Order: sequence, then structure tokens, then C-alpha cells
Amino acid sequence: MKKIFSALLVLLATATFAQTDDDTDSSIYYLIQTPQEKSDNPPMIVLLHGFGSNEEDLFSLKEVLPKNYYIVSVRAPFKMEEGSYMWSSLSVENKKVKSNPVEALASCDSLIKLIARIKEKYQLGNSPVYWMGFSQGAMMCYTLAIVKKMPMTGLIAMSGRMNDEAKAALTGFTPDASLRVFISHGKQDEVISIQLGMEANNLLKEKLKFVQFKEYEAGHEINEAMLKDLVEWLK
Repeated sequence: MKKIFSALLVLLATATFAQTDDDTDSSIYYLIQTPQEKSDNPPMIVLLHGFGSNEEDLFSLKEVLPKNYYIVSVRAPFKMEEGSYMWSSLSVENKKVKSNPVEALASCDSLIKLIARIKEKYQLGNSPVYWMGFSQGAMMCYTLAIVKKMPMTGLIAMSGRMNDEAKAALTGFTPDASLRVFISHGKQDEVISIQLGMEANNLLKEKLKFVQFKEYEAGHEINEAMLKDLVEWLK
């Protein structure tokens, strides 16, 4: 994925930190910006980049996301080449792209541990947590919510799809009724068809009350119209 809004890659010196989270199994690198505006029980939004990208990509959105949020952008654990990472490898079976389920679930486990540590470090307690993913990152968000049953306030899937493991787990998916979902997709997306975004929307609407799907005159990207709608949704 090309770097989006490259002009927004400006680090805020006193509030942006690069961190490495270490445990016995893995090391996850992430960027975090603490709230620019104080609020009670500040929310956190966790950003998961797409296949072949890195944590700096979506972190550029800190300039337009609400100022009272903790903004955490995580680098996927599997390295492809310098500056390029993935949440799981991909393969093609019967002309369909499939994720490696073992690697995807391992990435989920690392993310769950990471966010628990961040919440403890910053004493966030029961603060609202939103998970936002682009492309493969959106697939991870679905897997976290449906397969891993990760508690979350909101799920944001941009130009993504639901993988087979998440679809299979929907039968036993009993989410909190207050879970909110925002799905955006470009009509001209040639990487992940908008039909796959619509499919995820339809499946989730059978389980949840607060699901919003919006389509745009766009390809496989995050454009200004999408961001405007997202920020309104987060408020």
C-alpha cells in the first residue's frame, strides 16, 4: 500500500513515542501519541496497517483523528522486506486469496497482549477501545472481534474483508449489544472487491444493531471523504 497522506507524517515531539513490546514469544514495534486534549476516561484507537506496509502509514492519520484519543499504530510481526510487514502470509486457492490462519491467530494473540500492557502502562482501565484496520488490518480486526472475542467499543474496517475463520466463528459470536461497527469501501477497489465489504456488512448486521456501511468513489485507499465520515462517527 502506498503511504497515505505523506504530508501528514509530522511527529509531535512531546506526545509521540516509539515503543517495542517484548515478551517471551515476540517483539512488537508500535507508535503511540498521547491525547492532545484532556478528557475523562480518554478513549484509545488501535491502528492496523495493510499487507506490505508498516506502522507509520496509518499513524499519519493522527493529525485528523480526535485530539482526546490515545492513538496506537502497530507494526505487523512478520517481516517481508525492509519497511514492509504483514499480519499473515497469503496464498491463492481456487482463485481466492486466503490468509495463513496460524499466523493470523498468532498476530491476534500478540496484539491482545500488547494492548493489555499499554492499558496498564497508561492506566486506562475501562477506557473505550476502538480497533481500526485497513485492508489486511481490517481482516485482523474482524478476527480479533469474532474469533478471539476481544472486547472492544468499536470496530472500523476500511477496504477490508472477513476471512474464512471469522465467517465460520460467526455462529458462536455473541457480541456486546453496544459494539459499533464502521465499514468503508471504495467502489473501484481492485484489490478487495466492494462486494466483500458488503458481505461483511450483511453478516454483521445479523448480529449487531450499530453497523454502518459507506461506499465511496475510490479505489483501494483511504481518502478524505472516508476520513471525514470516520471522524464524525468517532465523536
